[in-house]
Amino acid sequence: MKITPMTIVLVVALTTLIGPLTSLADMPSGALTDLDWLQSVGEEAVRGFATGALSAITVVAGAYGIDVRSRMKGNGGTDGDRA
Repeated sequence: MKITPMTIVLVVALTTLIGPLTSLADMPSGALTDLDWLQSVGEEAVRGFATGALSAITVVAGAYGIDVRSRMKGNGGTDGDRA
């Protein structure tokens, strides 16, 4: 299969949707009025996008022979504390 820009966009979009759709499929009764639950669905979308984008970046970088795995293992110079 040829990796085209459209393929990458589709993978990122589908990966973004998997988390929230799974949450919506298991939606408890009254969840639409529960702001905490709705926030968790939004957080799933953000995590899904991040996973899809990182995967796309890794695939594209690999196609160009760039090793990004070593850079992704770190936490950006923070220890989890954000100012």
